[in-house]
Amino acid sequence: MKRTGAALALALVFLYLTVPAAADTPARAAKESGGILFELGMSSSIPRSLDDVTMTLSLYNATTGRLITPDELLVKISKTDTALFPPTSFKAQKDSVAIFRYTFPEGGNYAIGFSASKSDTRANATFEFFVQRSENETTSNPIIIIVGIVAVILVLTPFFIRFVSGF
Repeated sequence: MKRTGAALALALVFLYLTVPAAADTPARAAKESGGILFELGMSSSIPRSLDDVTMTLSLYNATTGRLITPDELLVKISKTDTALFPPTSFKAQKDSVAIFRYTFPEGGNYAIGFSASKSDTRANATFEFFVQRSENETTSNPIIIIVGIVAVILVLTPFFIRFVSGF
């Protein structure tokens, strides 16, 4: 019995130590559009709200696999059809990777869209991902607010009735 308990405790400690490490592994995704391969990298596979997330974007010729430099690169970050980071133009350096940081204001589903032009070609790619809610993120839950209001009304009702009946 003692060995089973010790083995279970050891397994839980191992799980506790490895899960956070796995959650912070970098993530990569790629999409092809208009002859351009967009490769997006993120510093964490599960980004968290209120944490800085470093993102990298590499653009490749989809046929040759060579790194390309777009003439123009637009980036847009949105959450549920609301642009949080409106389309912004970046000037790419020759054969470079675009690197930028962003702090997601809250948890939820996000999309980051890219539009790149090279010569007469324009290609677009959108990556969708989930941002985990941080413990430090404050949100007001409407159910808690309603329950609080009802509790205050129930507590104050007897006092109000006494006050009104005293007149």
